[in-house]
Amino acid sequence: MDTAMDMKRTMLQKLWSFSIFAYIVCMTAFTGTESTTILNKVSLYFFLFVSAANILALGKVKWNFFIVSIFLYLAVLIIGYFYTPSPKEGYEALYDFITVCVICLFTVNFVDSEERVYLILDAFIIGGLTLCIYGFSIYGTSVFEKIINSNNIVRVGNELGNANAVGMSYAYAVLFSLFMLINRKNRHWKSVIYVLTIGVCSVFALLTGSKKAFLLLLCGVVIVFFLKKENRNAFFKKTLLAIFGIGILLVIVYAIKNFEMFRAISLRFDELIALLTSGAGNESDNARVSLIEGGLAVFSSYPLLGAGTAASYYYFGVYAHNNYVEILMNTGIIGFLIFYSSYAVVLFRLLKSDSRTSALNVCGILIIVMHLILGFALVYYFDRYDQIMIAMVSVFASFKLQAEESV
Repeated sequence: MDTAMDMKRTMLQKLWSFSIFAYIVCMTAFTGTESTTILNKVSLYFFLFVSAANILALGKVKWNFFIVSIFLYLAVLIIGYFYTPSPKEGYEALYDFITVCVICLFTVNFVDSEERVYLILDAFIIGGLTLCIYGFSIYGTSVFEKIINSNNIVRVGNELGNANAVGMSYAYAVLFSLFMLINRKNRHWKSVIYVLTIGVCSVFALLTGSKKAFLLLLCGVVIVFFLKKENRNAFFKKTLLAIFGIGILLVIVYAIKNFEMFRAISLRFDELIALLTSGAGNESDNARVSLIEGGLAVFSSYPLLGAGTAASYYYFGVYAHNNYVEILMNTGIIGFLIFYSSYAVVLFRLLKSDSRTSALNVCGILIIVMHLILGFALVYYFDRYDQIMIAMVSVFASFKLQAEESV
């Protein structure tokens, strides 16, 4: 009887690993188009079902500070829904965040070993590579000729969903592949996949013309290389890594400045620099600045609990394009402190930990810091893709994981 039960539990655990891997891949690659979104939905329901079955079999639910904070923030959103001026969008935001809470709870319960952390990172990598392959099947080789010969700015990725979201999915796949290559001993076939992902996804990330993807690549490469774990006396190796990291950054900058097919990101990045240095941005950048100013004005009128869930749609017709402003204007300073308290606690624990230079801690710092930076131009509090990453990091910042077996 015990053997049969053990076999059943082992099978459930394997199904759990498969289900979260499949869901992350499908969420990354097949969310943006109507013809493929069914794969995302099916994989989500499968992951939720298998997760619930495993938790019931284990007979316990694991919580940490991150899970407590997002459920408390859910309570704030529910309260805000009763007085929001935009009930339709408030309902949609509430539904999305409830889904995020459940997915994050199941993710935190899934991650109990280093091996499972690396499995999730591999899922984001394969998801990004799959998105590249899917995109290439749509565009074909003619896309490069079209970009070069067009008199207008051509951004690759809109046919796959939101070009910025697509670009950031590519960028995360590049950074996680880079992290895996320099921090782990991989089987040869895995190393080939990581190198292929870095080469292909970095090109497609730049072709999307996404400033957020470009910033993610630049800052992420710095974090991955300069926080790489090394022995204190390994000065020569640290120097080589630093030189290699700087070399990658220079190659990226050189490529966007000298290759015509990267004209979109080159022009858009120049516009961003102009906005930051002289205040003279393009129409899109100026609109985002107006959203930030308007959102802060709304927050000043409703400082404690905000104007209500998704109130930004009532005032602007869209969300604020800034996670900090969106949370402040919708849920006030109370919601803001509840939501970002978990980020502060997780980052503090990663930095304070005796093993703060370990591979996983470097990965955790990369994810938290990049979300804090990107929050100035991105609303992600209800985004499943981003919150799964944060949930994963919160686990190894809170619990001692089972060490990974040698590869």
